[in-house]
Amino acid sequence: MSGGARLPRVAEALERGRAAGLHSAAVACVDRGAAGGLLEVAVGEAPPGAAMSGDRPMLWMSMSKPITAMAIALLWQRGEVDLEAPVARYVPTFAQRDKGSITVLHLLTHTAGLRASPFNYPQDDWDTIIAKVSAQRVEPGWVVGEDAGYHVHGAWFILGEIVRRVSDVTLPAFLRRELLEPLGMTRSWVGMSEQAFDAEGDRVCPVYDTSGESPVQQPFTQREWLTGVRPGGNGVGPVSELTAFYRAMLDTLLGRRISPWSAETVARFVGRERRDTHDKTFKHVMDWGLGVMVNSSHHGAESVPYGFGLGASDEAFGHGGYQSSIVFADPPRDLVVAVVCNGFPGDAAHHRRMAEVLQAVERDLATLDKASGDMAPSAELSA
Repeated sequence: MSGGARLPRVAEALERGRAAGLHSAAVACVDRGAAGGLLEVAVGEAPPGAAMSGDRPMLWMSMSKPITAMAIALLWQRGEVDLEAPVARYVPTFAQRDKGSITVLHLLTHTAGLRASPFNYPQDDWDTIIAKVSAQRVEPGWVVGEDAGYHVHGAWFILGEIVRRVSDVTLPAFLRRELLEPLGMTRSWVGMSEQAFDAEGDRVCPVYDTSGESPVQQPFTQREWLTGVRPGGNGVGPVSELTAFYRAMLDTLLGRRISPWSAETVARFVGRERRDTHDKTFKHVMDWGLGVMVNSSHHGAESVPYGFGLGASDEAFGHGGYQSSIVFADPPRDLVVAVVCNGFPGDAAHHRRMAEVLQAVERDLATLDKASGDMAPSAELSA
């Protein structure tokens, strides 16, 4: 374990999860902004025999989605993408099979009715995937723009294709040039280059299905998975750099810094766009921003999937990663939290694990606030 002195309860919670076989390695980052900067703790081994460290790249899974969404945000800010426009304006083949009315906004809010993934990644190349998603039908009975259900993969390839066609560069190239490198995220990728994989691939933390009697390593960190492009799922980098992405959004929103986006753009994308809708994938009433999750604890703080914990404010925004992780920014509290584990223990076990870790975050924050003489609202949750 490293870095747990100032986040002892978080370290203990992650260690308990490791001892229970839920994961073999995990990293948590807590960025307190002006109140205390970045705190980080790493536990376990990745791979076996190598102590986990905060600088080791980890797979972000669906936490990659807001990265792609904020690329669309930048193009919208520049007037190059209209959120209300039909997707077919940018990808004409998408209009097949009566999909001409589906807008960019529908893709970002998971209301397009395209939850099926009619392709085989990474065997299918980018153009084949775009062709297959463009040729699929909307789910039977789905009312586009009204019905909601988390879209895991296909819609995000189409969003990536919009970025490619509008900018005339690939999504990975656009992200590196316009967002990741300007934000100092030099060791983060959504679609690693072959050269980057040669340099960093053996340092990426492996991931495991831990839902059975023994862990089973998954292929998601292999070369073909990481050097392909999966806009909603194969982001990779140190957890501190993912935290930095949200710190940039938060500081921009609060008027503290110049970033690729304006404050108005960030506010548009992290605001509550979708309200009080039953999500057919998560089977829970949830709100949503544009490509980002927004705090939906008012729909059931103990039951909402991939929640931000009992201490998060109503304005918190972020995203979860498949049975493994969460990242969110909380504007009123000037706080960013990211927790990434390398084990997929099943939905119920992950929900319990993350609830415990996030409660530990609140208690450690309360201790830090008490020590500094600044009794923040989080202190009340530790009683």
